[in-house]
Amino acid sequence: MSTTARAAGPPLVLIHGHGGRWRNWLENIPALSRDRRVVALDLPGFGDSEMPVEDISISGYARVVDRLCERLGLGPVAMAGNSMGGFVAAELAVAFPERVEHLVLATPAGMVPAARDRDVRLIPGARSHVLADTGHIPLVERPRTLNRSLLEFLDAAGCAAGDGPLRAGLSRSSPR
Repeated sequence: MSTTARAAGPPLVLIHGHGGRWRNWLENIPALSRDRRVVALDLPGFGDSEMPVEDISISGYARVVDRLCERLGLGPVAMAGNSMGGFVAAELAVAFPERVEHLVLATPAGMVPAARDRDVRLIPGARSHVLADTGHIPLVERPRTLNRSLLEFLDAAGCAAGDGPLRAGLSRSSPR
């Protein structure tokens, strides 16, 4: 699996959308890694990663991301996913609630817009959630907006270097 990691501090895992790759986060990684350990990956079958051995599924991708976090010794993480990556991140929070402390969904796939707030509150694992409707491809179209939303959310949730245990809370970011 192809991954990149930058900086030290509380871990933030970035999951790209369908047709994407870790490099979709290039405009975001410098700002997000100032005081966080940022890990971005190519899901199996995308970017520089090989095709998966097991059947392709959202739950299969969630297992892959969990195993990567385990291999890297990350413990509980802040997880951010864009489009299909948001669907994978939400599935990870449901399947492995001990893994995800904070969940950031940027224009997530698999959720009906009218039900997103309700659906996000039903995810048992993550202590904090943010729903950022930042455009279909926020990483490319509006990277500064996504960076600001992510950083404001993580800072408000206590996910900054040296803050100790992460605090619970619910935050919403503006669409632009």
